[in-house]
Amino acid sequence: MSRAEFWNPCTLQYQFAAEVRRLWDMESDDGDLLKIQAGLVMSLASNVSGIDKVGWRHVEQAVDAAKAIRLFDPPPEGELRPNATAAKMEASRALTAWAVFCWQS
Repeated sequence: MSRAEFWNPCTLQYQFAAEVRRLWDMESDDGDLLKIQAGLVMSLASNVSGIDKVGWRHVEQAVDAAKAIRLFDPPPEGELRPNATAAKMEASRALTAWAVFCWQS
């Protein structure tokens, strides 16, 4: 059996992709950083497998989730806190925003 047979339900790649898709659909509609990052990884996996239309749909869903959490907006002044957790979250949001922007462009 060839690894490139992404459509064959007997391959591990197909089963893994099906499970990832099932978990993706179970997630709430609320966007979060992990879901956005997972969408980009799913897009990459789809593109490598030769199913670019599916991969692009994952990018679109990641962008929609990013818009839902206002990832591309500057943080409101009241939300800037000088603690380490807030700084890490701000860095994570910035890195994810750049990843989404670069991937979809």
